[in-house]
Parts: sequence; structure tokens; C-alpha cells
Amino acid sequence: METENVDHPVTGRPADSGLTATTSTEVDLRAGRPVVRFTSDGSDADELAYWATHDRLTRLANRDLFRTELVRAMALSQRARDALAVLFIDLDRFKQVNDVFGHEVGDRVLVQVAERIVRVSRPADTVGRFGGDEFVVLCNDIREVGRAWSIAQRIASEIDRPFQVGELELSIGCSIGIALAEDTLAPDELMRRADQAMYRAKSERTEVAAYSGDRAPRRIGSETSECLLTAALAGDVELRYQPIVGLRDRQMLALRASIAWSNAADSSAPAGDLMATVADSSTVRELGRWALERSLCDLATFTRLGLNPDVGVMVSLTAQQALDGGLSDAARQAIERASIEPGRLILGVAESILSDVLDPSNRQRFAPVGNRFAIESFGVSGSSLLQLGDLGAAYLTIDQRFVSGLSRTPHLAKVIGAMTQLAGAFGMKAIAAGAESEADLASLRRLGCAAAYGHCVSPALPADQINGLVASGAA
Repeated sequence: METENVDHPVTGRPADSGLTATTSTEVDLRAGRPVVRFTSDGSDADELAYWATHDRLTRLANRDLFRTELVRAMALSQRARDALAVLFIDLDRFKQVNDVFGHEVGDRVLVQVAERIVRVSRPADTVGRFGGDEFVVLCNDIREVGRAWSIAQRIASEIDRPFQVGELELSIGCSIGIALAEDTLAPDELMRRADQAMYRAKSERTEVAAYSGDRAPRRIGSETSECLLTAALAGDVELRYQPIVGLRDRQMLALRASIAWSNAADSSAPAGDLMATVADSSTVRELGRWALERSLCDLATFTRLGLNPDVGVMVSLTAQQALDGGLSDAARQAIERASIEPGRLILGVAESILSDVLDPSNRQRFAPVGNRFAIESFGVSGSSLLQLGDLGAAYLTIDQRFVSGLSRTPHLAKVIGAMTQLAGAFGMKAIAAGAESEADLASLRRLGCAAAYGHCVSPALPADQINGLVASGAA
């Protein structure tokens, strides 16, 4: 047995002053590693104080310590005019792990979850466990919801990867709610908002959701959701386009449109996230129509500059847009004004809202605009296989959570290969979202994917940069 000063076993940061760890050859069956027992350097009070503020299983901050840190951080942020956010994380399907395999296995999964959350969080962030399968992250220096969203997506991607417990390989998932602090907001209200956003993510099966209320945040305390469309028309909101390229010839097949704040390249929300933050607001339909018309006008401009006339534009639909009775007429009019072929418009439909789009009346309404669909975020929402054939989609987009882990998790190759075969069986081309490297692109091609997009191909670019690529012959 040996005694030494150690770092915190989960965070990797120095343990509290006055504590040492005694490591023995005894194995903790719950954690699957040697026992690390904390003792004081002369006073039991130190040890008692430590465990009064830390979770005994994961050694993360407990509810009391997290709230203390939150109160302190909110006071500092108000004085320094900095901003912060809280992420509320609830594990999905964890109860089944406990029920089927027992609490010892469940505890070992929770320890791994804690380690993964800490690994992808920033050093200045505070990670805590509220008990059960609930975790929280306090993110300091958050200027924009998109920055918090990026952290949340990294956490979600980590938790989506299978957990190895002995010979068991267990897959769970999570729902994450984001809430941004405001000057007059109390800490408990901030936590309530994060919790509410988490339940929204869980109910909509979107994995990550930001609290909106009556706001659609740009930066802290900026435009309300009712002003978002005005901001778009004024040029404060813009469309960005991410090229989707064929994996055999690297030729551009389509441009995937997403909404972002303009003139904020260092802090704007990632592609597609801005619409998600206002998905519950009354402006989402109007903003969706604006995005549809703007993307078709831009596509016409790109074509005039020399873009291949076979290249289309993919515009994602929210659930509200899928039920918007006037959307198809608006799309038809926009196509006519832009003077492009209807088949160049590709409507992206998330797997989670397939049932809305598959309603016969909805399908009939979209006939005049080409009825060309892409099923997006496939693999995370558990849709019926019968629905895949009913839509008659041209493309199936494999969710980036499968693609981004391809190089680290070998078994994902089998999953992606099965998805591409499924797409082919229904007459669809498989598109991989979120490819990170040339190695990913090579693997995806071998697995049968027809196309891909991601940062290794090109980030999402504003229209003027796409104009430049087209004019130079690079697109």
C-alpha cells in the first residue's frame, strides 16, 4: 500500500488541499479499478468537508457545491460583464441498464459518463452530478448560445459512444438542455430553465435544446424571437452553405443551407443551430420561408456565375414548417421567381418528424415543387422502416454522431455500412454528415456512401464566399 498526493481522479485537477489518497491492491468492483481512499493530513474534518461537497461515486461536485459555484460565477459574471450558461444532462435508457444488468454495472457506466463529460468540457467549466442519472455543467465565458451548443454537442457525441463494462457493450444516450444567464436572473431560475430545455430535447428527441421562452438569443440579452425575422431582413442573419460532394469524383452535388448570425464568425452558432433555438417560437415559419426564398435566389446567382445547373440546395424543415399549409405555395413562388428547376430544391426532413411529412395531404402539397426529400439525422430517432419507403426520398443523411466516431470506434463501420445498404434498398443515396478527415472520407467511400459533407470538405460558408469559389472555378 502506498500513499501520495493525487489529482482528482475524474477531473484530473489537483485534489483539495489537505487530502491525500491511499491506493491499495483492493479492487473496487463498482469502478473496476484500484480503490482510492481519501484521508486527511491530520484532521478528519478535511475528509468530511470534501465528501460533503462531492459525489461519492463520480467524485464530481455535488448539488450543494455546484449551486455554490453557480452563485459565485453569476455574481462575478455580472460585475465583469461576462456571460455563462448551464447545461443540464439527463441520460436516456439508463434505467434499462440498471434494471437488466444491475446497479453495479450502472454505477460503472455513471463513472465513465462523468469521465467523458469532464474530458470534453473546458478546464474552466464546473461539472457536477445531481444524483441518479443527472449531470450538470457550468460553462463560464459564454458569449453566444452557439458556444454552449458546441460543448453540449461534444458531450452528446461522447455519451453516444458505447460503454464497455467487462464483456458488456452498452449504448445509452442523453438529452441536454441549455440555459443562458441574464443580469436579473436568479440561480435557481437559471437551473429551472436548463431543466425545462432538457425536457424539451427529450420530448422532441433532438438530444440538445436551448431554453427560448419568448427569446431567440443572439448574444446575451439581444433580440427577442419576434425580432428575429426583422434581423434576417436587415442582414444580421444570413444563410451559410456547406458543400455536399460525391465521394468518387469529389464533385459538388448540393449545397446544404443553414441559418447563422452574420459578422460573428468567432462566436456564431454552428450550422443549423440558430433555427433550433427558436423552434418553439411563432416566427419559425416566417423565418423558414425567408430561408427558403433566400437560398433559391442565391442558388440562381451561383448558377449564373457558373455553378453546375445540376447542383441543388438542401433546406431543412422543422416540424412547424412540415405542418405549414402555405409552405408549398411559398416554395413554388420562390422557385418561379428564381427561375430554377423544381428538382434542384431538396427539402431536408429530420427522421423524428417523418410522420408529419408523410401525412397524405402534406405529400400532395409538395408535388408542385418536385417532392424531392432528404431524410436527415438518420439513426438516432428510431423511425419505422415502413416510413422510409413511404416518403420516396432521394437521399438519406447518416447522422454525424455515427460519422464523427468512425475512426475511434471500429464497430461504427458496420453500422454505417448497414445504413448505406438500407438506403440503397429504398432507392436513396447515402450522405454522411460531419466527416472530419480524409481517412473518414476514404472509409465512407468503401462503406458505400455516395456523398459527404463536413469540415474536412468545407465549413459552412456565406453566399459571397460561395460566389468566389464558383467564379474561380473551384466549385
